Amino acid sequence: MGVFASCPTGDGTGELRHLYGVALLNGPQLTSVRRLPEGITAEATFTVAAGISWIFREPLQTLTNWVTLSTGSTVSVDPDEVYGDCEEAAPCLEDPLCPPPFLPVRAPVPVDSCYPTGVAQFYRNVISLAPMDQPEWLEAVPVLELETGTTALRRLVVRFWVNPLGSNCTQVADPCGVCTDIQIPYLPAGSKLVVDGRTQTAEVDCPQGVLGTSSGSPTLYGPLGGAFEWPIFTCATGLCIEILATTATTSATAKARVLLVPRSDVG
Repeated sequence: MGVFASCPTGDGTGELRHLYGVALLNGPQLTSVRRLPEGITAEATFTVAAGISWIFREPLQTLTNWVTLSTGSTVSVDPDEVYGDCEEAAPCLEDPLCPPPFLPVRAPVPVDSCYPTGVAQFYRNVISLAPMDQPEWLEAVPVLELETGTTALRRLVVRFWVNPLGSNCTQVADPCGVCTDIQIPYLPAGSKLVVDGRTQTAEVDCPQGVLGTSSGSPTLYGPLGGAFEWPIFTCATGLCIEILATTATTSATAKARVLLVPRSDVG
């Protein structure tokens, strides 16, 4: 459902708000009807409820362009290696004469056989968002949209880095600055993907010839193949968004874009 926070000005996008999972509880009931030279106007009352308790604005206009994946730079990397070494300041209050107790040995975490690992050659595209382009007082969630084109796409990685200084995103590589990943092992040819942080849903529409299309939920992985958690950016830190797609499986027409949508609490 779309509503206006105030009387719209210009094209109205600045005042437009969106709610999701909306259903009518009761009504509508007409309270008045007026006949004017231009036509008939009516006032009505009704009650609706939103299943998602956030009010969303329009996506930030600085992140609306599509990126053709095959035009990115070519790199040979293991996407998981970025999580290797993160230099952090040593805790200054730990007593060197009283070391903490050893933790018990943990059982190894099983690795899903569908999660791709190892070095591969990727097309790398980088999108930047300056800190000044984010609302300082609102949270924001990402929306990933992708079209695979003529071939099936295997091993897609979309990675978010914080960039508070607005540095050149092609040179950002601090492992401590990595926020999270969206990793998807496989997308069919001709399919359209939407990973929507507003509704926290992921859906792929696949062509089925004369039968039209079918829809399904793709398997999403987080960093190092772990469980995926929906990213929420709570402050205006600036972002570098890195998209990695394997060169061997990326169609010349494959394209993607990442939107960032501010949200506010209904309270």
